[in-house]
Amino acid sequence: MTRTEPNDESALKRWASIESRLRALEETYRVERIRKNGRPYPVGESLRQYEDDIRSACEIYMETTAEHRAAMRAFFDWAYMIPGYLDQCAMVPDVIVDRASATQSLRRALAAASLADHKAEIRDLYIRLGRTWVMFEKAGIDPRPWFQEAAGWSSIVDEPDRFPIRRFLLEFEESAFFHASVLPRLRDD
Repeated sequence: MTRTEPNDESALKRWASIESRLRALEETYRVERIRKNGRPYPVGESLRQYEDDIRSACEIYMETTAEHRAAMRAFFDWAYMIPGYLDQCAMVPDVIVDRASATQSLRRALAAASLADHKAEIRDLYIRLGRTWVMFEKAGIDPRPWFQEAAGWSSIVDEPDRFPIRRFLLEFEESAFFHASVLPRLRDD
């Protein structure tokens, strides 16, 4: 993977282009969903473009500055429909083919969780990341450094009804969910 320098103008331009397309999709959705045949979800080539945009946004997010990541999180917080595509991006393959592509998939999944910043259903996030943790551990890849890295990208905002994603990632291994659902699966072998 080629790392983008935090002040890389091309990454900022790429994000501006991606944000423009995603904003147009979101605004179309908001208008069309109230009409009789509403909910204009993209399909076919259009869907692939948005999925590519979301993956690219995750790649940019991993490599940019804290200030730019905060602005990107604000965009996804504004969006209603698009965070669902982040959930899809947060999925990792069921089988680890090679270490490099597996860790890149994990980093992208963690970036998607960080970008969603409380938009994702917390139970789904626990389940998805728990499944991923087990898969990586069983393949001999320690997921801890990647969770710690992603925590560094994440929001520290602590609101009454929101748990900071940074804290969620840093404390994932100490969570009741981890002890009840992940550890037993690691011990099965």
